[in-house]
Amino acid sequence: MPSAKEPYRLEGRTALVVGPADELGREVAAALRAAGATVSHLQSELPLPAASLGEIEAADILILQMFVESGASGGADDWEAIDRLHRSLVTLPTALMAKAVPAMCRRRWGRIVFLAGGEDATPAAVAVQSAQS
Repeated sequence: MPSAKEPYRLEGRTALVVGPADELGREVAAALRAAGATVSHLQSELPLPAASLGEIEAADILILQMFVESGASGGADDWEAIDRLHRSLVTLPTALMAKAVPAMCRRRWGRIVFLAGGEDATPAAVAVQSAQS
C-alpha cells in the first residue's frame, strides 16, 4: 500500500480527464502524469464525438469534472435550464461511464473520480446535482 514516503504509481495506466481545460483540470492531469499515467483531455459535450469513444474505452482512470456555471441554472421553473444542467451533470457522465466501465471490468482495473460543483444553489441546481449522488 502506498504511503507518504512511497506515492501511488500509475505506470502503464491511461487517464482521461473530461471537462473544461481549466486550472483544476490541469492540476489533476499534472498529478496523474507525475504518478506515471498517460493522460489525455476531452472537452465535455453531447453527443460524444465518435473519435473519442476509443479513448474513453481505453481509460483506466476516468476523471469527470462537471460544474454548474454561475447563472446557468435559472429559476425553479426554468425547464430549459434544468434540462441543460441535467444533460451536463447527469446524462453526459452517465454516457461516459457506460462506455468506460465495461472496458475497465474486462481489464479488471479502473477508477472513476467525479468532481462536481458550482456556485449556484438554486433549487434547479440542487435537484440536478442530487441526481449525481
